[in-house]
Amino acid sequence: MTVTPVSRPVRVLTTPREIDLSVRDHLTRGLERAVTCEPGHVIVDMSSTTFCDSSGLSALARALRRASASGSTMSVVVSHRSVRRVFDLVGLEKAVPLYTSLGEARAAASG
Repeated sequence: MTVTPVSRPVRVLTTPREIDLSVRDHLTRGLERAVTCEPGHVIVDMSSTTFCDSSGLSALARALRRASASGSTMSVVVSHRSVRRVFDLVGLEKAVPLYTSLGEARAAASG
């Protein structure tokens, strides 16, 4: 997982292929760094993620709250149907903008 500056103040955090309890702490630390390093916009790029369980969704929900508290915003790139379905089932798509590609998310963050 890497945090890549795109253009200030937009940051991109790329998630692993599978998000479960075994990567939760690593994901949580990465998200926390991305949303609190300076106010801006964080794009969580889950375009390569094919599986995300409740521990990943919980980490994203906590990061969303921290982003808001620190003056940042967040969006998520979800391109796999199985991951999108999980977002839809728990209602997280109502709390954070979802995009199907990184280019779409970057364009929305810039405009």
